[in-house]
Amino acid sequence: MDTASRSEMLDTLKQAQGHVLLAVLGGIFAEGIDLPGAALLATIVVGPSLPQANLERRLLQEWFQQRYDEGFRYAWLVPGMSRVVQAAGRVVRTPEDRGAVVLIGRRFLLRDYAAFFPPDWAPVRAESPAAVLQGHWDGLPSLPY
Repeated sequence: MDTASRSEMLDTLKQAQGHVLLAVLGGIFAEGIDLPGAALLATIVVGPSLPQANLERRLLQEWFQQRYDEGFRYAWLVPGMSRVVQAAGRVVRTPEDRGAVVLIGRRFLLRDYAAFFPPDWAPVRAESPAAVLQGHWDGLPSLPY
């Protein structure tokens, strides 16, 4: 998107009228923007956003493996999970904000991946995320839409 289109999109989202935004992790809408209050109620992340496999990434993995004995962690997990946590950070920007982060994928349950979650996260594994989310928002003031 060009700058004008991005600005128009952000202005639309800030109206907090129940819009849905589908974006790619690491893109302009996943980091570096503020959508406080009801402008963004949830982030749904599908998979841990590991970097694209290419020669450069494999060489980084080899270097980190030789240097720290943690090649996969530093070459793949750190950048991938950093994107996940940044995207989640778009939901709650102020103490008054309330939102949900839905992580879809079994890898998020693995210790090596979950180690990147902030300590105040209270993960809930759910067969029916919709029911958990409905309970999360019950009792909140009515939204304007």
